Amino acid sequence: MTPPTARSPRLLRESSKKPADQHFCVLKIGPAEPIERLAHVAHPTHFPQETGTRTPVFLNMAGSPSIASLFAQRIVIGVGDLAVSNNTEVILSTYALGSCVGVVAFDPAVRVGGILHLMLPESSLAPEKAVRQPAMFADTGLTYFFRQLVGLKALPSRLNLLVAGGACVLSGTDNFKIGERNVRATLDLLTRSGCRPPIKDVGGFHNRTLHLDMNTACVTLKTPQSSSQCTLAS
Repeated sequence: MTPPTARSPRLLRESSKKPADQHFCVLKIGPAEPIERLAHVAHPTHFPQETGTRTPVFLNMAGSPSIASLFAQRIVIGVGDLAVSNNTEVILSTYALGSCVGVVAFDPAVRVGGILHLMLPESSLAPEKAVRQPAMFADTGLTYFFRQLVGLKALPSRLNLLVAGGACVLSGTDNFKIGERNVRATLDLLTRSGCRPPIKDVGGFHNRTLHLDMNTACVTLKTPQSSSQCTLAS
């Protein structure tokens, strides 16, 4: 399998072996790649409420990778980054989620997905930083994340979601409880936005790594002790 790259281009257009009338792209936004300046948004846009509930279950990880995953391009999302894609030949990955929270989204109707790696619960902690790098904070990050997904024809009401991270990784007493606050802010904002209830793997005392295979909509979640998979395809 191709090892993770240190930094991927902001915009990649993949058209080889694809029909001429289709366009596939990966949009990756991070601190090294400035984006348009945004007015501060206290809460994500409210989307129509999705009816019904899901009961997703983590499954034990299968042994061998698929043939497609062996040749997939890996896009690495760093702290305060996000990436969205409609390219089935891409794997999106984010590593070492400690107190940070990773939000994985996938719209099975149009096969668009993405990962947001947020660091802090509220943009009010550093408003100027939030303008330059909105993906660092739960409130501005989720707003911007949804905007990019919608730009690739996803609908927030159709998104299947996974939220992971928010661990306490500091030795001794964690007076600031950043991980706990990140999880609470993220889940509250998703609820107020009318999104489907997410799959959750949060809290605890260990780091987590996430991989989203755009070909299968399979999410692999790894910790120092275990590895598991779930699907966001339905």
